[in-house]
Amino acid sequence: VYGQLGDETNISRLLPTQIGSDSNWSGIAGGDNHSLALKTDGTLWAWGYNYRGELGDGTTITKNTPNQVGTNNDWSSMEAGVFSLAIKTNNSLWTWGSNDYGQLGDGSTADKHEPIQVGTDNNWQITDALMHAVALKTDGSLWAWGWNNLGQVGDGTFTDKYWPTAIACPETLANETITASDNLKIYPNPVDTNLIIESKEIIVLTTLTDCKGRIIKTDLQSSTTTNLNLENLQSGIYFLKIVT
Repeated sequence: VYGQLGDETNISRLLPTQIGSDSNWSGIAGGDNHSLALKTDGTLWAWGYNYRGELGDGTTITKNTPNQVGTNNDWSSMEAGVFSLAIKTNNSLWTWGSNDYGQLGDGSTADKHEPIQVGTDNNWQITDALMHAVALKTDGSLWAWGWNNLGQVGDGTFTDKYWPTAIACPETLANETITASDNLKIYPNPVDTNLIIESKEIIVLTTLTDCKGRIIKTDLQSSTTTNLNLENLQSGIYFLKIVT
């Protein structure tokens, strides 16, 4: 509808369609209704919905083909939600687009139509975004900002944050057993090797994903109790979906 497929049309596609003929793309991020992509030469490109400046080209004109974001060639990674953010090779963090909840991290709620630097720090390394943003610094610290109506910033409040806010994470999780309801119990937490799921209903499917949403493990089930062997996973935080 907004040209977010980048194929010079506004026609939905049911099969993969090549974007242009270039073969020097190195990374891509799909946002709410726009897309961002990196080329191997370090240039950043965007297309799709642009009514709030998500494409970072200084306009609010929607584009159905890739358009370069500025003229810089020192971009290293990017993410897209309802807004856009990217990291440069010097580890500085930049954002642009819609800013209703302070998700651009510049202390305001005003939209930006071109990339603006978030603070002056040069130690950002990983980001993710939707209507709020989360990011890691090179020192391993975790930061978040933006929409916080359900506590998604993780600072113990429900107040929107207009600047990156440091998130304190405990060394270990407080509860050894998670009781999602009277019908479901999961333990131990954290887990080293085997995770036990007990349910009063038949478990038909379990899916484990990482923090980027990538599926790590999927198992069909047909029991009220199941044992997931996770000993080969790297240490970290994972999301478990259980279908009964």
